[in-house]
Amino acid sequence: MKKEHIIVADIRVEVWWKAVKRINLVVYAADGRVRISVPFATPLALVQQTVFARLAWIKRQQHKFLSQEAPVQLHFADGEQHSFLGAKYPLFIIESGRRHFVRFEPSAGISLHLSSGSTRQQRQRLLDKWYREQLHRRIPALLKHWQPLVGKDVYEFRIKKMKTRWGTCNINARRIWLNLELIKKDVKCLEYILVHEMVHLLEAGHTDVFYAHLHRLLPDWQSRDTLLKQEQ
Repeated sequence: MKKEHIIVADIRVEVWWKAVKRINLVVYAADGRVRISVPFATPLALVQQTVFARLAWIKRQQHKFLSQEAPVQLHFADGEQHSFLGAKYPLFIIESGRRHFVRFEPSAGISLHLSSGSTRQQRQRLLDKWYREQLHRRIPALLKHWQPLVGKDVYEFRIKKMKTRWGTCNINARRIWLNLELIKKDVKCLEYILVHEMVHLLEAGHTDVFYAHLHRLLPDWQSRDTLLKQEQ
């Protein structure tokens, strides 16, 4: 894998030469950064031409992302709204005992039970731990359903916070990583990302073959992708 930075019409582009079959251009929502992945044999002139041909689209994406309001800073305070499975619920801080736990009731919200004097960091750790448990318990049933349909078994799955990806797949180890933030989205989004990563066991790159498999297995994947990108 080889990396280089180029400038095209005052736009800085991160270029990655990789073992892929087609060119993939991405504008990251977090900071408007532009990245292009290309097959190893792709000449630099073709990379520049490709970026130049997509300049209007790149600038629209950057304007859209950079003009969006900054995400709400969460303080894990009483009454604050937090997302879970595609909906928002009020957060309640109940400081009463030494045993720390989370209680969820759809009609009431999410309650954090902690000892008195808890800090923001302690509340966040407790909620993240609960989120992780909730995500972890939902994945085995999805794998049991999808493994026979995909025709490949996942040997291991793990969960972590990721800034720019919803999931990744280690093809050789058959290990899938899922973003902890998925538990805040509709369960259809979790299923979509899981299937997406499993399809990489059939086709490593985002090729036409990859998308043919994805469309066959999950015909509504594009609507799920749109739902995933919506703010919660």
